[in-house]
Amino acid sequence: MSEKKLLGDERRDWLLHTLKSRGIPITGGDLAKESRVSRQVIVSDITLLKAKGEPIIATSQGYLYLNPNEGAHHEKTVACQHTPDRAEEELNLLVDHGVTEKDV
Repeated sequence: MSEKKLLGDERRDWLLHTLKSRGIPITGGDLAKESRVSRQVIVSDITLLKAKGEPIIATSQGYLYLNPNEGAHHEKTVACQHTPDRAEEELNLLVDHGVTEKDV
């Protein structure tokens, strides 16, 4: 990365290339430092890229590009706090939003 600040389309192209090539989550702060802009500019750029259909997700570790050709599988543990009578409601809500349950 050069010492100059990346602007507009050039920066968004760089963001896409960086997220695709690294294949691991990268924080907005790290992306901002590398491109010499604020974290808020990165957040705005990510929003624009997602609006154009780029499969970028925000995780607790940073932004991640999901390559649809790789059949990416992501597994997470969800800890919940609810009364037993609401368990079915919660599980149905998760499934309705595309979550596959592995173990309850």
